[in-house]
Amino acid sequence: KKEEEEEGSKSASGSTLLAVPKRKLTQEERAQRELRARRFQQEQEKHNQPLRTKRRRAASLDDVKLREEANWTGATIRGTSEILEKDYFRLTSAPDPSTIRPERILDLALIQLKKKWKAAEIDYDYICSQLKAIRQDLTVQAIKNKFTINVYETHARIALENADLNEYNQCQTQLKELYDHFSSTSSNNTVTDDAQECCRNFNEFLAYRILYYLMLTFTATARDAAVSELRNILRNIPMHSWHEDIAVSHALQVRQALSLGNYATFFSLYASVPNMGQYILDTFVDKVRIQAAAKILKAYKLTMPLSSLQRLLGLSIHDDDDDDDDLSPTEFILQIGFKLDENDQTLINLTDSVLNPTGLGKSGRKQQNSLL
Repeated sequence: KKEEEEEGSKSASGSTLLAVPKRKLTQEERAQRELRARRFQQEQEKHNQPLRTKRRRAASLDDVKLREEANWTGATIRGTSEILEKDYFRLTSAPDPSTIRPERILDLALIQLKKKWKAAEIDYDYICSQLKAIRQDLTVQAIKNKFTINVYETHARIALENADLNEYNQCQTQLKELYDHFSSTSSNNTVTDDAQECCRNFNEFLAYRILYYLMLTFTATARDAAVSELRNILRNIPMHSWHEDIAVSHALQVRQALSLGNYATFFSLYASVPNMGQYILDTFVDKVRIQAAAKILKAYKLTMPLSSLQRLLGLSIHDDDDDDDDLSPTEFILQIGFKLDENDQTLINLTDSVLNPTGLGKSGRKQQNSLL
């Protein structure tokens, strides 16, 4: 009894304070404390990281959030919904299996969406929402297979076709992770039939990635990160892809032409882009024309035939059609500051011409058809 009284009281600053008797923690309480400790340690390590390692990844925020939400129930979710089409909504609570579609239904939904898209029965906003909902259902069910890759490839192509580079980038980031996942599952450096089938479009999207980061090099805020990512891509490109695959080889030639300032080669490559790479090049081809025009004004004096200038700027491949959305070659040249000779409208007066990038209008070839 005397020992209990001594343990139950402690002297502090000349006064006696009663201490709460210690009790043994339950297993659940101990697990909760360990979880809080780990979470605090992770937050502290993240806070101490160098600034460059905190660079925001281009992955979809929705997909990142869904990977965290997939662990809410402690078990893999299996959907039971039979609804083919469902709009996308960001999850704010644990996913309900009755609202999640299983892979069998998702497969049917994708087939139906493709048919409607080809028949022009739905617009881009609708199919984008539907595809994001399919991606969400796949993520919460932790489904990673050939069908998952097909969904992301389909969404990426449709996003490119509609100049939605943000959505395309989310898809290409997830595709890279999926391709890496199936490549790493192969053992003894041999590619299994399943992995080969899942990654059969790997080179197509590798070419898109190269062109995408080339596009970012023309953006001041993202240039350094894009150059760094391009170097990583070049280091990791499989040797057989450098020359054997047409799309990858073409993208590498575009990169080389831009790095050397070889605009004639670039515009020649621009006229013959494999697959859907044209959509990416269209986003920055006019900036390349501005660079080429600046070099032309320094290298040439007096006058130049209008047709020659069109060819040097890669504009001779355009047709003067009735499309109101596109500038004709002559209109484009005048928009950026070139002046026609007063005495001969077939000549460009280089002496009076002053480059005006702010007058840049919309130009470009008609977009190619979808690969769907």
